[in-house]
Parts: sequence; structure tokens; C-alpha cells
Amino acid sequence: GNDGFAYKDNYQHSSWLSMMDDFLRAVWPLAATDGVLFSSIDDNEAGRFVDLVAGHWRRAQLVTLICAQLNPRGRTLDRYLAKTHEYVACVAVSGHGHALREVKKSESMKAEYRFEDESGRYRLLELRNRNPIFNRQNRPNLFFPLFVDPATRSVALEPDERHIVEVYPLNSKGEEGCWTWSPKKVNQNVGELEARQVRNGAWRVYRKDRLERKDGSEATTKAKALWVDPLINNERGKEVVGDMFGEAVFDFPKSPALIERYLEVGMVERRSFLDAFAGSGTSGHAVINLNREDGGRRRFILVEMADYFDTVLLPRLKKVTYAPEWKDGK
Repeated sequence: GNDGFAYKDNYQHSSWLSMMDDFLRAVWPLAATDGVLFSSIDDNEAGRFVDLVAGHWRRAQLVTLICAQLNPRGRTLDRYLAKTHEYVACVAVSGHGHALREVKKSESMKAEYRFEDESGRYRLLELRNRNPIFNRQNRPNLFFPLFVDPATRSVALEPDERHIVEVYPLNSKGEEGCWTWSPKKVNQNVGELEARQVRNGAWRVYRKDRLERKDGSEATTKAKALWVDPLINNERGKEVVGDMFGEAVFDFPKSPALIERYLEVGMVERRSFLDAFAGSGTSGHAVINLNREDGGRRRFILVEMADYFDTVLLPRLKKVTYAPEWKDGK
């Protein structure tokens, strides 16, 4: 193909798998036990790659195939459907899910925390389990009444002179469900519960989901498996490299923002990142960006065999180390 990758695209699947097999055999012993492998791959080989990993490293666990929208307009050369995405195979090297980290909440997520008390900002999440699979029949220990003070909207586990409104985990149709908290957890965190009256006059119990943890750090969230941020698409990758060099020196560079997503999910501030197919050096660029942003001490190792190691990759890393912003090669 014309993607600048020194590999014959008309090789058979077996040849591609042999190359990837050699790659995995070489890098696997270098990986930390809680390391994560991210592999950008399209749908031609995604399934075979997953099978290859599982066949050789039984401890490895495919966490998911992330779907990343890298070409919103769709590939014009596709025959039947214009593909807009590729996949990112996310593999936990030793099968440990804790290898992946939660990420910062976006500004739109933070905007959901509309309420505030002496402990900080929070949003209200219904205490009733909204999944219809769980109900009184299969979760009987989570079906019990709570009692509401209609004046203050406070909640109690037992009735008293103020908490007189009995509330069960019922849906809008009056069907029995269950709570997400046990009586013990309610008793331990009753101050984090709040009742609200809905339009039909019924009372609902909510829990306070806080923006900040007790230690003062900001709450995080699980990364989603669908990435559609415009900053990660291929066009953005071309723009970044074009701005740095003042011309198009590499045909299809990835966007640094895409690799930054890998790092945010799978790498703490003092670890090392290895890219064995380094291309134009986007991975190194992404590591430098994140270190500059949060003061981290991440390191990177880039491996590349093509001539553009000297003409593009190394000059690019020198440029981004010198300054984060470039335009027309300056």
C-alpha cells in the first residue's frame, strides 16, 4: 500500500502472522507483569491477531477491541462500505485487569455535578438498580424499605417521627426491583442519600456521586471502548507533522492524541513505552506531550528500520522536545 510502512500488503495472512509472531516473541519478555499491549489494527487481521496472542500467551487477556474513528469521512477506495474506523486491540499482558487505569472526567461529565454541599460537588444517581434483570426474586437481600423525611428529604433505614414516608425500590410501573446498596452500606453511608419527589408524587431515593474523593483527588471514570474524538483522526496526524516540518514528509502519520489515549489508559507516570513499529515517531511525540502536561517521567523506546528514522522520526523528536507548538516548520 501507500502508507509508508515497509511491508508488502499483498502477503498472505500466514506471512503477516509470522511477522507478528516474531514481534510478540521478542517484546513479550520485556513487558512488565502489569503491562498492556495496544495494537492498532483493521478488521482484516484483528481476529487472527487476537488468536495469535491467546495461543502463545495463555495468561494474556484481551480486554477489548477498542473502536477508534480515524477517518470520519470514510475511506474512498473501499468497495462496498466506506470504513471510518480501525480497531485498537487492548491486551493485558498477564491477564491482570488492574493494569488499566481510569481516566479523568471530561468537562461535559463534570458539568453533570450540579449540586454542592459542605463536602463538595455531586450529582444524584438513583439508588434503585435500574437493570431489570435484578429484582426482589433474585436479590431478596437488596429489597427492603427506606424511610424519607418529606421536609428535609433525608433518608433513614428505620422509621421515626420525621422519617415517615416508606419507599421501596419500585420502577415507574410499580414493579419490584432492588437497591444497589445493602442495609449495612445504607447504614454506613446514610448521609450520602437524598430523596426526591417525582411528578406523579412518588418518592425516589438517590445517592450522592461526588466529583472529589475523600483525599481531595478528583474522581475518575472508566475509559469507553468507542473513541470518536476529532483529535485522534488521521487528518489531525497529517496536520501535526506538516506544521512541524512545513511540508508533508510522511504519508499517514497517526495523531499524537491517539497514542496519548493509550498512555492515559495503560501507563503510569514513571514507566516505559516501547513501539516496535515507530513510523514517524508519533509514540515518542505523545509521551513527550504527556510528560510536559503532568510532569510525568515516562520513557519511550522507538524501533524503526526505514530511512525516515533519520529524516523524519529523529528530527521530529528533537523539534517537539524543543517546543510543543509548530507552524510552517517554525
